[in-house]
Amino acid sequence: MASWTERRGVVVVEILPARSTQLHVSTYLSPNEVIIHKGHTQHIRCPSFIKGERVSLVFWFKGEQLLARYTHPKVGSSYASSDRYRMSHSHDLIISQVDLQDQGEYVCSVVPSATGLQRRQSVSVTVLTDVPSFKEAMYRKAGDACVQRNQTHHIQCPSYREGESVSLVFWFKGGQLIARFANPAVGTNFISSRHYWMSSSHGLVINHVQATDCGEYVCGVVPRATGVQRKGSVRVTVLDPEFPIVGDSEVVNKTSLLLERGQGHVKLTCPALRMDQQAATVYWSLGNEETMDTSIIGVQFSDGEAMVSDDYRGNYNITDGGSLVLNTLDMPTSRFWCHVFTDQPGLFCAYYDITKTDPGSTTESATSGKVDRSDEIIPQESDFYKGKAPYDSIALSPAKIPGGSAVPVLVPVVCLLAVLGFFILVKRGIRNEDAKSGMQTQDESEANQSAKPREPASVAAKWTEKGGVVIVTVTSR
Repeated sequence: MASWTERRGVVVVEILPARSTQLHVSTYLSPNEVIIHKGHTQHIRCPSFIKGERVSLVFWFKGEQLLARYTHPKVGSSYASSDRYRMSHSHDLIISQVDLQDQGEYVCSVVPSATGLQRRQSVSVTVLTDVPSFKEAMYRKAGDACVQRNQTHHIQCPSYREGESVSLVFWFKGGQLIARFANPAVGTNFISSRHYWMSSSHGLVINHVQATDCGEYVCGVVPRATGVQRKGSVRVTVLDPEFPIVGDSEVVNKTSLLLERGQGHVKLTCPALRMDQQAATVYWSLGNEETMDTSIIGVQFSDGEAMVSDDYRGNYNITDGGSLVLNTLDMPTSRFWCHVFTDQPGLFCAYYDITKTDPGSTTESATSGKVDRSDEIIPQESDFYKGKAPYDSIALSPAKIPGGSAVPVLVPVVCLLAVLGFFILVKRGIRNEDAKSGMQTQDESEANQSAKPREPASVAAKWTEKGGVVIVTVTSR
């Protein structure tokens, strides 16, 4: 891109470097409202100029100050009030090293050669000191994004390929153009309101998300290489105050837990969060056994920021690791959900069914336990990330929870071993008696070869169990 000025009859032409990113390119909300970036060289287009039109004079003013003037060589000379201002061949005002003082109202006047009648329009200029910071949207799956109300979120363009050179990028919502990036040779950047912005990767930034931001978004990309448009859509769900209903396939863990009423400061670790997913976003929500609808308690975002909703502040806290701290149990029987959005598109959910008991109750089971104050509930590791089916309940870690009643599975085994031992001893005794008897009758047997041999005695034993007592009955034949 080139710009030129004329000083003392000499035309000075400057070749400007091509801009590879739209971050430092002016962005228009309308032809008369533009956002420019502090610290960079920016173009402001003249809304009075019609492309291709021959003009005799073009003036740029800020307030009453003349900043730059183009004059047809037959009329006079061009002018710039300082080295910070100059005019492009298309009569854009170029401002070098933009500062906050450049914010304000500008006026561009054009005198066409054909009519000699002046046209003038104003341009409102806002100086942006920094690109808006944002959080990445959370994805249940590709093309299905979730954003948190009152946060600024970034939605990736599904059609854009990283590193690709593009001529145009469009974002639509409901058929309305809300953001556009245009290579300077093609057109201008545009946003429909300050509610939107476009990132360097051509994603859509939504400032201060509201409930009305839910819906279907379409991103279209026109690559420089082909000029053929590609389009992709993203469905956006706004989270707050409720978490959307999850499918059975997204529930990977279910845990029952018995806690003493009035007990507090119990920390629940999310069973759906693996150690290698500490950068994931973790939501906690509250529901019941009758419905899958849940109310959001709070969230820890992937950048580490944690927040608890106003309705639950004071009753719950969320730790740095994404665990939920229960400061009180003075509530009805509840189901606590945790929802984990992974860095790759995916949502994994788990829940605790909490049952409260009166103080002093000792009822415990294999899948629930009585928990002391300030204890941490850590479900045992499972295989649900390895493709195995989810299970209904799991045992709690014995590191913090006293063991419950042991199931008497060893009693039949012990009894069986005792009976077998007794049977072996009886058989050995019978064999010893046979040996002694054989020695005493050896001479008689040799003298009387025709006598029939004596049959060995046989023993039979059986056992029964009644009320935990083993009864053994031995009979001999």
